[in-house]
Amino acid sequence: MNMYTLFIFLNAVPLLTATNPIQELTSILLWVARTLIILFFGSVGTIKVVKGTADENPTERGLGFAMIGGAGVVVAMTFAIENLLK
Repeated sequence: MNMYTLFIFLNAVPLLTATNPIQELTSILLWVARTLIILFFGSVGTIKVVKGTADENPTERGLGFAMIGGAGVVVAMTFAIENLLK
């Protein structure tokens, strides 16, 4: 496959599979929400885990793991919401 056919192939692949503009907007907004959730709760949870481990404080360490787990649950819920809206 030369570079020209690769370029044609990549242009033929749609970036968003939804044909409805509202579905596309919803998909984009949910991806923004997922990114913010992972960045905020993941980073704060990781800091709490490290600080709790360094201070030998199991309560703070457990709270950090709970925040990371909670972020995972909320991100999974956004995927479920997206499938319900389709």
